[in-house]
Amino acid sequence: MIGALSSRTTVLALLAVWAAIAATSPFWLAPGPDDGFYFLQAVAFVYEHRIAIPYLDEYRNVYTNLPGYPAAQGLFFAAWSGLGLTVDVFSSRAFQSVGVFASVGAAAALLHRAFPAGNTAWAAPGAFLIVLGVTPFGLDAWYLRPEPLGLLAVAAGMLCFVRAWETSGRNATYFAALSGLSMGIAMTTHPTVTFTAGLESLLFAGALLYRRRFAPVATAIAAAAIPLAWSAAYFLAGGAPALAELLRHGEAREFRPGGGILAIPDYITAAYTSPSAATLYQALPFTVLSLVMFAIAALVAVRFTRPAKPQVSPAAGAIYGFFACNCVYLALDATGRLQVFTVFAFSAALCLSALLIEFGTWRTPTPENKNGGP
Repeated sequence: MIGALSSRTTVLALLAVWAAIAATSPFWLAPGPDDGFYFLQAVAFVYEHRIAIPYLDEYRNVYTNLPGYPAAQGLFFAAWSGLGLTVDVFSSRAFQSVGVFASVGAAAALLHRAFPAGNTAWAAPGAFLIVLGVTPFGLDAWYLRPEPLGLLAVAAGMLCFVRAWETSGRNATYFAALSGLSMGIAMTTHPTVTFTAGLESLLFAGALLYRRRFAPVATAIAAAAIPLAWSAAYFLAGGAPALAELLRHGEAREFRPGGGILAIPDYITAAYTSPSAATLYQALPFTVLSLVMFAIAALVAVRFTRPAKPQVSPAAGAIYGFFACNCVYLALDATGRLQVFTVFAFSAALCLSALLIEFGTWRTPTPENKNGGP
């Protein structure tokens, strides 16, 4: 497997496939349930310069969702319109397509940094691009939803954290600030990403504090506070009605032990609805996701039972940490909504790809690893 994927040409070809899907999705993908809601917010941002939706002959501010995604999408379409391009149904998914492709590309770059040498340099990104395409990520990411933007920000935050970890002095502080800013932006997109990115940020801070690198941590916290303060100010400016609307929307979330993990068999067996071609189409990615989870568990068990354990790169450590954060969230969030699995599947595909390549380096002797060990 490593041999088949260890090619820059293969990875570029896979990225081209993702780019082609992103470019053509508006022409073959039917509208999703949230498309109109989020697109109207973007239109309002372009023409009214605020997050709102049209209601009869006026615009009303929206406080049911976090402001990061509609603001970013609105800025994108403002620039799009400024270039003389038309904002219509065919261009409505332009920002989403860019976000999906950019998040996938950033994750591939992170994997490439985790395994930069030998015959694994391109294998991990290649494995990720294949695995991700057959998980529930593809079921919902192409619709107008905030999760891909949040995942892009998380991937950028992880890349910057790795640079901060590997450098020192001003460079470390600079990359730590970029990492904090990216993670802060991620936390303003969707509650699922707020939890997982927030927990991952705590892991980053803990790792840097363990090495007594206080300046990068302080800078990262200050940078992360900027988008978070803006998000809080948005709701505070709306007054009590805005906070009440947000809380009312948040009450739909249910948390209990077992959470979303128990929803996976329901998706596979079509327990939510009667069997049909549509439910089979949904069941297959969740079947793949369950196999991915079993494979990760098996590889982790093997990894910790080996007498000699290989050194984990900072990028691989960030990937494993993000998957662990998503496992915590999935074990608690009992809503079982498809959007939760968009983020979880992304982290699982990242984790499995890293573990597969790491495991392959144990089993495949190379000039740098003559005995197949660390």
